[in-house]
Amino acid sequence: MDISFAAKIVTIIVKSAANSKIGSELGKELIGASIDGVSERSIAEINNFIRGKKSKLEHILSEENMKKIYVAEEDIDFVVAELKDLLSKIKITDTVFRECRYNPENLKDFLWSEYSRSKNIIENESDIKTGLYAVAETLIELMRESEEFKNNLLIQISNSIDDANVELQKISDYMHKNCGNIDKEIQMILVTVQMILEQIQKDNSREGYVIHEEKFKNNKKQDYINNWNSRLFLHLDNDENPIMLADAFIIPDFEMHNSVKRIGFSDEDTMEQILEKFIQYTRTSTMLITGVPGMGKTTITSWLANKYETDDNVIILRFRDWEREELNQGLLKAIIKILECKKKDLENRVLILDGLDEMKALDIRDSVLSEFVSELKDFDNFKCVITSRPAYIDAHYFQNIIEIKQFDLERVDKFYEKITGKVLDKKEIIKSNLEVLGIPVILYMAIMSDIDISENSTKPELYSRIFGKKGGIFDKFCDGETQYGSGEQILRNPENITKYLEFLNDTAFRMLEKHKLRLEKHECKDIRLEFKKKDVSVLEFPIKHLFEDTANNIEFVHKSIYEYFVSEYIFCKIESTIKENESKEELAGVFGGVLKSDILSDEILEFLKYKMTDIFDAVKEAFQLMLQDGMTYYMEERCKNVVECEMNVFVNMLEVIHLFENSKLIKLSNSISTYIRYNKHLGLNLSMAILSGMDLVGADLRGADLRRTDLVGADLRRTDLVGADLRGANLRGANLRGANLRGADLREADLRGVDLIGANLRGADLGEADLREADLIEADLIEVYLVGADLRGADLIEADLVGADLRGVILDEKQIACLEEGHNLYGTMVYIKKKNEIISYEEYCRGRR
Repeated sequence: MDISFAAKIVTIIVKSAANSKIGSELGKELIGASIDGVSERSIAEINNFIRGKKSKLEHILSEENMKKIYVAEEDIDFVVAELKDLLSKIKITDTVFRECRYNPENLKDFLWSEYSRSKNIIENESDIKTGLYAVAETLIELMRESEEFKNNLLIQISNSIDDANVELQKISDYMHKNCGNIDKEIQMILVTVQMILEQIQKDNSREGYVIHEEKFKNNKKQDYINNWNSRLFLHLDNDENPIMLADAFIIPDFEMHNSVKRIGFSDEDTMEQILEKFIQYTRTSTMLITGVPGMGKTTITSWLANKYETDDNVIILRFRDWEREELNQGLLKAIIKILECKKKDLENRVLILDGLDEMKALDIRDSVLSEFVSELKDFDNFKCVITSRPAYIDAHYFQNIIEIKQFDLERVDKFYEKITGKVLDKKEIIKSNLEVLGIPVILYMAIMSDIDISENSTKPELYSRIFGKKGGIFDKFCDGETQYGSGEQILRNPENITKYLEFLNDTAFRMLEKHKLRLEKHECKDIRLEFKKKDVSVLEFPIKHLFEDTANNIEFVHKSIYEYFVSEYIFCKIESTIKENESKEELAGVFGGVLKSDILSDEILEFLKYKMTDIFDAVKEAFQLMLQDGMTYYMEERCKNVVECEMNVFVNMLEVIHLFENSKLIKLSNSISTYIRYNKHLGLNLSMAILSGMDLVGADLRGADLRRTDLVGADLRRTDLVGADLRGANLRGANLRGANLRGADLREADLRGVDLIGANLRGADLGEADLREADLIEADLIEVYLVGADLRGADLIEADLVGADLRGVILDEKQIACLEEGHNLYGTMVYIKKKNEIISYEEYCRGRR
């Protein structure tokens, strides 16, 4: 049926708002239309819903709102009259919404087409289109609200009646008896009640239907379908070239790192074929789709949503929609809760979880994933796809792994032509910079900013040019020819551009502070701009070019843009403090303020590194002061959760220090040991630091970066160094008794004379490490990688070397005698002290004969 319940309700709302009908008058008529208790209550609820939503649409058509969306004041009456006239005549069906893909830009185009069809001369075109867009947004919102209302009403009615046939007959009798006397709008309301009753009647099990309606109602698939059919974010106002995401999409190249053979993938499969085979696979399995920021992971999710639009078994959710507290209960429980289903309902489903790197609790991601993967074993056929940036996830949890690769030159050329309609010049020059320009979102913004992409620029350089006050994206609002929209533009004023950039910086930083990627409008700073000789809020004009949603919320169109503006906020605060010759105490306070809220991502740090070049001495002095007195001591404002803030600032300051090439010159004071020992679950960047002789007993250094760190004579007893990177570290004479070095990377580390009694080195990599004179009594060396390590003089009594790789290991004769009985020593090297030479174990054995 072309007119569904929801479409009928929207039609009534539209007609009533356009004709000022259905108010108290209709309410009285409905009260007189007494049929039955259940039906009467349903009619009353429908009427109340219509009246409430009618007010919403009337507000959109009000003079106040027309002013807000910058319809010229002298044209408001005309525009409103034209819009109401169109709405009173137009027929908006389910087909219209479907063909417009529930996208306001598409629906606006449809409404404009209907409007212009009956006009020989069109006046105030720009203002009419502005009004139509506002109407289109509201109609789509009303459609969704009406559908939700229908579902709730259906449940209520189905739970209140025993026989739908009886109710249908009563309404039919009433309509027949009052034929010709019932207002058209009342007839439509009665028909909608009939539709609900007929649905209940057709359903074999009323309870089953209600459950079906309720399950999976928070599936985000439609949002991704809308995204697929939406204009690209810098084409929103470009009516001459309205490029949709679907128009610009190019299937990327990829690399398959792991796969389940039973699924039947082949080397010739395209990504589309890979994903199709995975979705059709009839057993439980997991897939990771990973790629650097801007590679199009969310676009691929939107593509899948559109491809499987009618397949109810494909469900899509987003990690960013969960709060930490929900994920603490377990990912599977969070999924079941948000979908309002039962565990068994996920059987035979395909769940796509987009954006693990946008998870609000990244520190618990490993435990969350580990538990989730374990729970999946309970399912016979449940497939889960997770998308993420590579640095945020441990790929070993997944059976199938796809890495999205940057565009090659052919894809860059094709994308450029899709966006501009022109052929790309200087292709060979671009080829050398595909690491940056091969990332679709960067390529798109560079093209739209008219930047010469043949110049070899780094990612931070490109972003700085794209969002520069001149020569970048804002020039599009000023050149009079290729600007994004016609008419007066608020961003043609240089002062407004400065304030707008301030707004972007501040908004991004507030998101960082609040641990979320979306803010409600009231949470944003209200910056005022000058426009048409009026003082207006930055939130009152269409700032949609860099945001996904501006009606109620503020959310950057891509996380990398958010990260760029976070870095801008932080750098501007630091730079202004240094330029004003403030004291090191003032600078320490600024660092505390900007670094206390959360751990900075690698991408934010990458942007900061580009900016922070000549201020090392000032940063170093401030950090030394902070180590002495406290990370947050010099902040102007007091902070909640001070211990957490102290650790966040400490971890971030370590990263900031390492942005400078001469960071290896830093000798950290002994007070740093307090912070290191207090650390929990945060991988510290201590590479090249001088920590010699430091007391770090029992410290948590899991996953820490300790490359080339000076730890000579350090006390590391019982220290947790699981997975730590100790390549090239100087641990000479250090005490690592009972330390946990499981899976640590100790290649080329200097471990001469180190005490490793009882240490756990299982699975560690000791390739080419110098372990001469080390004490390895009772050390766990199972499956340790010792290729090329020098173990001369090390005490290996009772050391467990089961499965250890001993190729190229240098042993002395005493050790050979100790290990020969229980280990295969072929491939090792033997040090002959008398001759002061090293020979192969094979040669050593021949000499003994």
